[in-house]
Amino acid sequence: MNMRKQKNLLEYLLEKERVIVPSAIFKIEIVQELERRLSTGRPYLLYQFYNELAEELKNSIDIKKLKSMFEFSRTFKEEHGNMLTENDKRIIYFLVNNSDMRAGDFMEMLGPLYYILSITRDLKNERINSKSLKMFILTSAYVQIYELLLYQLDRRIYNYLKRLEELRKDKIFKDFMKLKRTHLQHAQAWQINKVLSKLLGINEKNDSIIGAGVPKIIRNSVSHATLFYDPGEDMIFVGSKKFSVNQFLEEYYRLIAFCLEWLDVSANIEPGDDPFDQIIVQLSKSFREIAKVFLRIERSEYKKIFGAMVIQWKKEIEDK
Repeated sequence: MNMRKQKNLLEYLLEKERVIVPSAIFKIEIVQELERRLSTGRPYLLYQFYNELAEELKNSIDIKKLKSMFEFSRTFKEEHGNMLTENDKRIIYFLVNNSDMRAGDFMEMLGPLYYILSITRDLKNERINSKSLKMFILTSAYVQIYELLLYQLDRRIYNYLKRLEELRKDKIFKDFMKLKRTHLQHAQAWQINKVLSKLLGINEKNDSIIGAGVPKIIRNSVSHATLFYDPGEDMIFVGSKKFSVNQFLEEYYRLIAFCLEWLDVSANIEPGDDPFDQIIVQLSKSFREIAKVFLRIERSEYKKIFGAMVIQWKKEIEDK
């Protein structure tokens, strides 16, 4: 299989949630090796790959990219301080403390967040002279980060409830579990808020990022394609309401703050800790967990099934 086909295979598997790897922060040769081993359909080769990656992680990561992310996180927190409500924090700690694969959750957030933070840096780039272009980037980035959060919240809650049969007898939880989830589909924000409010014992009209208030207004307008910047008034219109650029930026930065806090808590990063060392620890844990999954596949009746699935995925790529 040529390199382009290998790249397509990795992208396809990532889309289908078969394999988790924050490829944005890895050296290209590491990603290429993963692509090559995936294309063989042999789980033992993938077991070896993830074990080797866990051992040689510092030599496999694009350190410059990762450290730039830490620097952004540090300066962001210094500039904006604590933007989260107590309910935001309760949601984060509930999700992290009740995760069955804490390191894996952390790793799923790391890749997409790297790209979103890169976009956020671009908003402050003085070489972009057009304010309309910056506002387009801002509103688009808001949609992307909110979708990322809804997807992650939905999957974490779903995995939590899946383990607790007794809870699933409740109608609210039962209805949540029945929602269609294929590819990147997820529950709507109000559905996630309803379930989390019941789990945490808080009012549905709470002040979290998915509760009542400005985020809800913006979210509803995003879903109806009525979010736009008017250069004449220098305002961002959200449905029938309008906000100053600074007001909208505050909401956008709050979503960034939520993601960064979730990342820190997942990685056990405390104030004063070296985040780079903690990230390495968490990534190593993640890759060892994934390695064990492929070893179990290798030693079970699923070995042939996995090989057949890879063949099917390749065919699906060719048919696209």
